[in-house]
This record gives sequence, structure tokens and C-alpha cells, in this order.
Amino acid sequence: MNIAYASRRIGVSLIRVLLVEDSQAEAVLVQHTLKLVTTTKLELVHVKSLTEAIAAVRKSEFDVVLLDLGLPESRGLETFLYFHQQAPHVPTIVLSGLDDEDVAVMTVQSGAQDYLVKGRADSDLLVRSMRYAIERKRVQEELRQRNEQLNEDPALAREFQRAFLPRYY
Repeated sequence: MNIAYASRRIGVSLIRVLLVEDSQAEAVLVQHTLKLVTTTKLELVHVKSLTEAIAAVRKSEFDVVLLDLGLPESRGLETFLYFHQQAPHVPTIVLSGLDDEDVAVMTVQSGAQDYLVKGRADSDLLVRSMRYAIERKRVQEELRQRNEQLNEDPALAREFQRAFLPRYY
């Protein structure tokens, strides 16, 4: 995903969301929750499997993914790890029925932008989490690009270091 693309879309209050959820009942609940959002226009695409999710992010631009950890092909943290490996450029929020702080922390440490428990995320929390996830991912990408520039240009790296090192007079 082009992070500038996501930032432009956020500026016009439109977020393209990919919901990865195999339970139709849970998907309907999330869709209903998102319909309550009035501050932001949301465009939601729902898929039921990890395979469909990966195909979707390769085919279309999404600003954020809401990913269930319990899918037909995968369960638990491995679901996120595999998706993230295939689509590291897409901000991903885990939306799980599992209320386990250890799993939540491991998921975020592994690259998820957030971990929310199904049924506890109201529309305000969900949209705020999506906006923050998109912005954090944009900042991470910007830092990654600047780091690459510094690694490629030693003179620029020295200039950058001089700007941040304390001066002794």
C-alpha cells in the first residue's frame, strides 16, 4: 500500500477497510458497528479466509485490515504472522474473540497496529484505532525511508548526526 495514498484518503474522511472474518455473525456485528460511524466514510470489503485476504490486498488498495485470528487455514498468532509476511505494507488491526493480554502484546510486538477484542470495540474505538493504525504505519514508512537514505548517503548521515549531537563550547 502506498502510505501517501492512505494519508490522502484519510484527509477526505474515507477509509477503505478489509474485514477478514470467517463467522458471518461476527462479520455482521462488525458491519453494524461500522455503520454507526458518522464522522468518517468507510468502504468495507469482507472476506472469509486468509487466502482471500491476501488476494484482496494484492488486487486492491486498502487503508487498514481488521483481521480475525481464528480462520479456516490458520489459528492464533500464526494467522497474523503469515498475513503480515504477505502484506507488511498494510496497517493491520487484530480483531479477536480471544481476550488474552499476552497474545495481544505478542501480536503488537510482531507488527500489528492494534489488538481489539470483539464485542468490546464500539464504533468510536474502532474508527479511532483504524485512524491511529494508518498514521502509525505512515510514520513507520517515513522513518524507514529516511533510514535508507542515511544508510545510502554517508554525508547526509554525518549531517544528521551533527544536528542531533550536543555542542560543547
